[in-house]
Amino acid sequence: MQRIHIIPAAGLALFWGLSGCQMRSFSPKASSEQRDFRSVTGSVQRVGSIEQLILWEKQANVQKYRSPLGQTEVPSVSVSEDQLKITWLKGASQKLKDFFLIGEGRVRWAKHPFNRKSEVPFFGKPKVPSLTFDAWVSASRSLFFKLGEPPEHYSIKLPTSHTPENVSQDRKWRMQDESKLTVPYSQHIKDVDDQHGLLQQVVILTDVAVIVESRTLNGFTIRDLSPIDDKEHYYLPAFSFDYVGREIMDSCLAHQGKESPSDEELREEANLKFWIEHYSKPSGRAKAHVLLKYGILQSTPNAQNWLVQLKGKTMCPTGKVVIRDIVDSKPFVPLIELIGYSEFLDEFVKLDGEPTDFINLKPDATHWMTSLEYEDDALEAHEKAFFEAIGQIYGESAPSDEDEVERLISNREKTLRVREKWLRAASRR
Repeated sequence: MQRIHIIPAAGLALFWGLSGCQMRSFSPKASSEQRDFRSVTGSVQRVGSIEQLILWEKQANVQKYRSPLGQTEVPSVSVSEDQLKITWLKGASQKLKDFFLIGEGRVRWAKHPFNRKSEVPFFGKPKVPSLTFDAWVSASRSLFFKLGEPPEHYSIKLPTSHTPENVSQDRKWRMQDESKLTVPYSQHIKDVDDQHGLLQQVVILTDVAVIVESRTLNGFTIRDLSPIDDKEHYYLPAFSFDYVGREIMDSCLAHQGKESPSDEELREEANLKFWIEHYSKPSGRAKAHVLLKYGILQSTPNAQNWLVQLKGKTMCPTGKVVIRDIVDSKPFVPLIELIGYSEFLDEFVKLDGEPTDFINLKPDATHWMTSLEYEDDALEAHEKAFFEAIGQIYGESAPSDEDEVERLISNREKTLRVREKWLRAASRR
């Protein structure tokens, strides 16, 4: 089995090489997952956090979702604004608005380069070369692009029948459910952050624009990546653990003056413990913090939605995690009404969103896409961290289950008091 190498250096860059070493249970089997990584720098040099994220998205994932390292042309057309419904997050960048609002009542409509579904709006409309732009394909239907200098980084999620070009994903061409809820969610996140500051150990990426065709309400969303455009850190997708997790552990331990076990089985065990400590537990705490701060509970614990922050010089996890698709969550009605965000809840329900009246840490849609999450120890650590975080906020022992969390939250006076105290300590302005 080929293996990825991380070469630490000042202002670390990742140089991806090949070797003949085998990887065992924590990684996919050699028969189905032969590595095909290439050098992407040619020499050790500084790589930005967004560029490194793109590299991991493209190559450190399941074989069928990998894509070439270069940019891809995004065909675009000119559409009358009268045919569209456009929603901007308050404070959205003027540079971004100017890019899509091209003047004289016309809008740049981007089309996914891999889509083959004619039902997607404006499918047959010929591209306009002057409006076409370049972007990087991700592990999903989203593409990364940047605007201007200094660059503003965004991802754009476009309806498509294929992700990447040779993998059929028929349901991905419908964007109605996501597009109608994502800006209200993002506005709620922004409003709460404006009121209380940002959490120190959790980052939520927000969608700043939705552009849909008025008749079908199908279209695309645009996400702001500025919170992870960072010169000091990298951001590792959770689905990449199976491909670079052990090498990142090795790098981190080396910078701490420690060594990974040389025995493969012991190294595998050490690797599992490493990512339980630096992903399973932080993501469990993050769920608790997001619930208590915003009144929302993640309903799809998908590894594609999580990034782990790493120190740029050592590759050691910092304890901070990033949540990408906040739309994959549900407002928890008893709490969100209690903390004063009924207006968001009303809008959510009006848009046919489905809030929840109970807490469930084991929803049906649990394809985490990393072998770590099929380990009982990892799942138990994740849930335990959630309950311990709730207990710490309330100044009590950790709740034993979801029902006990609901009982704690139902104590209106105490919940308001401990939440306010915790937010002052846990947030930064």
